[in-house]
Amino acid sequence: MILSLNEQAMLFLLTVAVGAVIGFFYDVLRIFRKMIPHKSFFIQAEDGLYWVCVVFLMFFIMLKKNDGEIRFFSVCGAFLGMGLYFLAVSPVVNAVSDRAVAVLHSIISLFFTIL
Repeated sequence: MILSLNEQAMLFLLTVAVGAVIGFFYDVLRIFRKMIPHKSFFIQAEDGLYWVCVVFLMFFIMLKKNDGEIRFFSVCGAFLGMGLYFLAVSPVVNAVSDRAVAVLHSIISLFFTIL
């Protein structure tokens, strides 16, 4: 299938946005790990499951938007989106989540102290 230049640009922007979403969900996974400490085995298993889900998501997008053709610029767009997210947004999300997790832990500790 031959995509016009406009369609290729839209696919690239879509994969950049999907890359940012992928990065956000990895931050959600990291927040979960901060809330409930994990052993190394479970961290690896979670990461493996996460990346399998990411592969299926990217395959689904390529199947719907590009008839299953994997193009180099779409893979680069996903990595660019993840990179931009981790450089620009992730530090803010992590700072807010660190504070929220600390407050939540102190509330739970206070609750158990009262009991």
